[in-house]
Amino acid sequence: MSKRKSILEYGIPVYCCASNTNLQKLERVQHSAARVITGLRNTCPNDIVLYTADLQPLSLRRRASLVKYYSKICSLGDRNRTSAYLRDWRNVQRLKRNSPFSMVASAHLLESNVEPNNVDPSDGLPNVHFHTDLSVQVNKQDDLPVYLKQLALEIINDIPADAIKMYTDGSKNEKG
Repeated sequence: MSKRKSILEYGIPVYCCASNTNLQKLERVQHSAARVITGLRNTCPNDIVLYTADLQPLSLRRRASLVKYYSKICSLGDRNRTSAYLRDWRNVQRLKRNSPFSMVASAHLLESNVEPNNVDPSDGLPNVHFHTDLSVQVNKQDDLPVYLKQLALEIINDIPADAIKMYTDGSKNEKG
């Protein structure tokens, strides 16, 4: 059930604008899966089956996931193309069916004041220092890898012992 749940939740932005018939079919699939999990019979009401299986109805999960998904997109700021498109989006109903954006807008799920969640690397972080320059000019094609490693290790050894060292090449410190 956990795999089915994640697949259904992963596709929410796509199938949220499906027809009511298709959404009801998905609900029936969830109900039958919950019955298999719990071992309850068909005479038991769906709400009790879902409660026993510790599942929410798809309609509630769909709404919560849409809010989370579109808030995340909006929080990416104007540097992200999808976020910029969503912020400036207007519903031009030329199609018979609604788009996912129009479903979110019609349900009033979008908040205009979503706090950005990304850190601008040009601003820098307090008490965080990046050592990106070597003490001498080097060329990866001309200089030996051993020499480049020696220069990098000299910079690393100059970092105070109580500082936390983070590497971008996948290596770790002694503590794991």
